[in-house]
Amino acid sequence: MNDKRKAQLIEKHRDINGDDGWWDWVYDNFTVQMADKHIEVQDIRFSGFWSQGDGASFTGYIRDNERFLKDHELTESYPWMTKLLEMGGEYTLNIERTSHHYVHENTIGVDLTYTRLFSFLIENESQGDLRGAVANHWDQHLDAEYATICATVAEIIRGYCRDLYKQLEEEYNYLTSDEAVWETIQNNDLDKEENV
Repeated sequence: MNDKRKAQLIEKHRDINGDDGWWDWVYDNFTVQMADKHIEVQDIRFSGFWSQGDGASFTGYIRDNERFLKDHELTESYPWMTKLLEMGGEYTLNIERTSHHYVHENTIGVDLTYTRLFSFLIENESQGDLRGAVANHWDQHLDAEYATICATVAEIIRGYCRDLYKQLEEEYNYLTSDEAVWETIQNNDLDKEENV
């Protein structure tokens, strides 16, 4: 086959590998990567790869706050929240989409919800004695850390969104490359087409 005919076939079938679902394995791989970072991915979306507003984002939550803080070197920045977790307290950091028009990394935010403070705070927070004062002291420090942790975690998550977009773009570029398209053409006997 001459080079001109091969080039024509490649151009004719340029999007042959771009059928719906080509991104599924990237999603699956990314979900495993995030699980290793103690993040539960619930929904992934992307748009790409030619417009200024293109990008990728995901929703979910932090599965293991204590390990997330350690692995992302946040324990020194958030000592009271770290101590809270060590003492049996819990909170949830939810990764939420803030826009439904675009899906790039700047369309996600992180929201903190309380699920359970350790029993000392619950049992003594309202008391007027020393234990109540200590509980109030804890509360003030936790409130200060709560005020910034969502923005800190959101920046980390946005970095992962950029990584995801890069993985998707690399896969798409590979699937639409001359080499990959030609391989698919040959595997499907499309190189025997009469009309190009």
